Amino acid sequence: MIVSYTLKEGTEITEEQKEMIRKAKQMPIVYDEDSPEMDEKMKKAFKEAVKERNRRISNMA
Repeated sequence: MIVSYTLKEGTEITEEQKEMIRKAKQMPIVYDEDSPEMDEKMKKAFKEAVKERNRRISNMA
């Protein structure tokens, strides 16, 4: 499960939150049928999709 938060500019996180982040960084990645590890073909496709997205974004600016 992924949990994300967006902090408003200037907001500080608590020491407890910092500790949670430190612990989360040390946890192993667990792959399953809903979130399998990417093989080389999938990695290549992902990188190409990112390049295409970035091209589109830069053309919009």
